[in-house]
Amino acid sequence: MSDDITELVVACVRGEWSKRMSGFRRLFGIVPPGLAELEGSLERMRILRNGSAHSFGRTPTYFEDPLASAGASERISEDLLLEYLGNIEKAAIAIDEHILPAHLGEFDLISLYHSWQKLPRAEKEPRYLEATAFSRQINRLFGQTPGRLFCRDLIAYYNRLR
Repeated sequence: MSDDITELVVACVRGEWSKRMSGFRRLFGIVPPGLAELEGSLERMRILRNGSAHSFGRTPTYFEDPLASAGASERISEDLLLEYLGNIEKAAIAIDEHILPAHLGEFDLISLYHSWQKLPRAEKEPRYLEATAFSRQINRLFGQTPGRLFCRDLIAYYNRLR
């Protein structure tokens, strides 16, 4: 990954959530509303996690008084834990719903086609044109297909890569 893209990606995954949101906006154009509304909760989780993780790994020599301990980690209720887990899921869904259609390509289908196209013609439904046969293969594997025209364009794209 180039340094330019690394910097953009790191801005989305490190530091305070307000800065992560800014990094996400720079990289993807917008922050999905479902993610933006969770900023406060995500920041509270980050602080809680960092407090626990940082104190857990410290040795007694880290502290001015070698007999002082890191102290007990903050306790949270089961209800708050469930709320946090729900918010993590909501954040993941908001990110996926924005990124998947707008920014991610069809790597998995191209990879599948790459393997499938090497099969002997007899194993690829020879009575169909290649795009239709590949569309049928996708349907067999996943129970749905993006369609013959999509597969035709995907195959053309794949062939341009070679």
